[in-house]
Amino acid sequence: MYWYKPFFLAIAGSIFYSIWNNSPLLVIKQIHLLLISTVLPIYGCYRSQIELPVLKTERSFGMIRSMSTPSKSALRGATLRDNVLSTALNLFSKRGYFNTSIHDIRRAAGVSTGAIYHHFQNKEALAKSLYEALLQQMDQAIEEACFKKKGCYEKSRAIIEKMFSLTLEQPRQMQFVLLAQHREYLPDEAPICSSKPFQAMKNVVTEGMEAGEVREMEPWVAATAMFGGALRMMNLQLDGALEHPLTDYFDEVVDCAWRGIKA
Repeated sequence: MYWYKPFFLAIAGSIFYSIWNNSPLLVIKQIHLLLISTVLPIYGCYRSQIELPVLKTERSFGMIRSMSTPSKSALRGATLRDNVLSTALNLFSKRGYFNTSIHDIRRAAGVSTGAIYHHFQNKEALAKSLYEALLQQMDQAIEEACFKKKGCYEKSRAIIEKMFSLTLEQPRQMQFVLLAQHREYLPDEAPICSSKPFQAMKNVVTEGMEAGEVREMEPWVAATAMFGGALRMMNLQLDGALEHPLTDYFDEVVDCAWRGIKA
């Protein structure tokens, strides 16, 4: 820590010797050498001893903060994109699409406007990405519900049970998919009845007709009869109109629907 003292004493002695011998130029050179070799390194060490602990403290605080909630600077790539989509879903559900701006989403998500536009061209593109992501999740849920199920009745019952569960567990997501008027701000998007989840429901009853489980009729009529009542009950749940939990109506909804289409 005190390695510089011998150099300091040696150069200081040289300066005094130069002054004693009336050598101004030599004095200037010795002072310059003193600054370079001792004073500046000493100042640098002093600064590092003061500032480094502060930097360490900031890093430690950042680590603690990241364990609870990610800092704004920590949000990158897919994480940032998911955060923006989740925030947009929350705001769209509460305020509606037209009453929510990109600035509102930016502020609630804690990210910059540039970060949002890096992933989404505009608010419409953001809503489209959110809509497509939720439909994909819904389609996957239906596929998982039908896995290892045999026949139209078993598959239809499993689909309705899964949709009821999603409505209770993820009301904001289901509200955005089922209740939002997507055609108003996504005019180029196909109707929801043409999406994969609803096509999967239609395919289930179509296969039921081919297997003789379901009466011959227009496939969309059969699909509407089988799943339309359940979808309406989900809407009532999301609107808060039901007196009892949605699952309490499950058996009755399935039985009524099945009686309407079974062979």
